[in-house]
Amino acid sequence: DRLSYGVELSSQVIELGIAFALNVEVDGKKELYNEVKDEYVRAPVYDHTMPGFLVRYLDIYLPQVDRVLIDEAHDANSNDCHAAYKMVKPGGCLLMMRDESQALNQWASADLDAQNRLMAGATEHQSPRNFRCALSICELAQTVLDEQGRDITIIPVRDVVGCVEYSSLYAAPFDLSTTNLVLSRLVAHLPIMYSVLLSKKIPCVIIGHENTGKRLLALLVGVSTERGGTSRVLLSRSRELLLAKVTTLAKNKCTSDTFDLYSALLATLEVFAASDGVNLDAPGAVDAFKAHIHNIYNPTVLDGESFVGIVRLSSIHRAKGLKARHVRIVQPDLVPLADRVAKGGWHAHEELCAKYVAYTRAEDRLIFLPMLPRFTRDTFLELFEPNADDDASEGSDAELPSSSQVATIMSSCPLLPSYKLATAHTVCCTMCPRTRQCRRMCRTR
Repeated sequence: DRLSYGVELSSQVIELGIAFALNVEVDGKKELYNEVKDEYVRAPVYDHTMPGFLVRYLDIYLPQVDRVLIDEAHDANSNDCHAAYKMVKPGGCLLMMRDESQALNQWASADLDAQNRLMAGATEHQSPRNFRCALSICELAQTVLDEQGRDITIIPVRDVVGCVEYSSLYAAPFDLSTTNLVLSRLVAHLPIMYSVLLSKKIPCVIIGHENTGKRLLALLVGVSTERGGTSRVLLSRSRELLLAKVTTLAKNKCTSDTFDLYSALLATLEVFAASDGVNLDAPGAVDAFKAHIHNIYNPTVLDGESFVGIVRLSSIHRAKGLKARHVRIVQPDLVPLADRVAKGGWHAHEELCAKYVAYTRAEDRLIFLPMLPRFTRDTFLELFEPNADDDASEGSDAELPSSSQVATIMSSCPLLPSYKLATAHTVCCTMCPRTRQCRRMCRTR
């Protein structure tokens, strides 16, 4: 009975939502500005939060209960908060479990202000204990909480020092006897890493991006048809159109969601084109490429597997909730994205949340890979070479400082009071906010 009731109610809400979307008009205009994708979108616009919107504003009946729990409450939008409040009986209890330092879905309407209004006057219990990360990783994560302006101090539970490193894949190769996770702020990096690791005979899988594959397939059709072509144009022509599209978007130094997806599609196509026996002008190339996308973004790996022996690749947003003994971050200077931080408001806060989530996926070892001037298959391959640490772009070609210079810099960094100099390359100085000279110096507890 409950299932039938839910299906009937949902179908009515969705049907009305679609009718609303087809006729939406704002100030006499039938286009809206999407601040996430940084572009104008023509109506009709249908948002996934529409059913909740209609439940709220049509005052649709919701059953009332004694206790309501909102898990992952930092992802709740204003309609979620309103519905949860309405479902609590008079004298009942509402419990919200949230960590605003991991609020990565503000782009998808998560509303911290609405959550705070709902919590006004409530009893708040903070749980600062971290059961996952080693001491050195907790120390680094604390600096991000401070950046966010949060008045909370992490209490590490594990009595393990761990390490934070700035190393290439040559200096710190994958240890497949444990769990490994490689994170990127941009989806466009994933197919490149996937191709390179497979070429190195390193088992890997892209996780959490099933919908990304579907969106890339839709973009492929759109690119092929937007200039009067058909969806069956030669793949080589689609490649030319896609390159032109990405080049146009790049002129504005755009790092929006749209640009990232187009870049991911181009990167995936370039990897496919470099495969043995691929002819982009062949009649079956389009279908082969679609199958290639499906295989990359829909891995046949069951949830809950230990992933020992398999390197997982993911964007930071899709990695929330994951963990690994060893975590690597590619293009670390893009965490956070400077252009979004410059926008301020929720854009800046979400970027700092991405930074915090990336750091706290690591249990024992957090490795920042060298920053590359351009992220391509060739440049990523260079990180496996012996000179990768020296040749990687770090903003300076200066010689390594002397021991006395290192001591001066280390003593001037207030965040590292408990570290001393070491000759071994153990944990590299990535957390110092006052100078980038620390980037290539080493420390240990």
